Amino acid sequence: MIDRLAALAKCPFYIRSAEYSITCEGISDGQEVATRFSTAKGKRAYAHKHCEQIDSSCPIRRLLLSKYEDCT
Repeated sequence: MIDRLAALAKCPFYIRSAEYSITCEGISDGQEVATRFSTAKGKRAYAHKHCEQIDSSCPIRRLLLSKYEDCT
């Protein structure tokens, strides 16, 4: 299956997606976080609102940004 979201994603923490899930970088090194949706339509709506935007209010993005801000 082709990961169309991979071509559209602007979030630097995005890794991959499947029909009902989006996988992002995890909180700790070597980890990944998977967000699962009950419908493909719900996943697409979330991806459009968050993954496809440079600056979104995604809770995973906010958490990961704070992870890197703590390193500086």
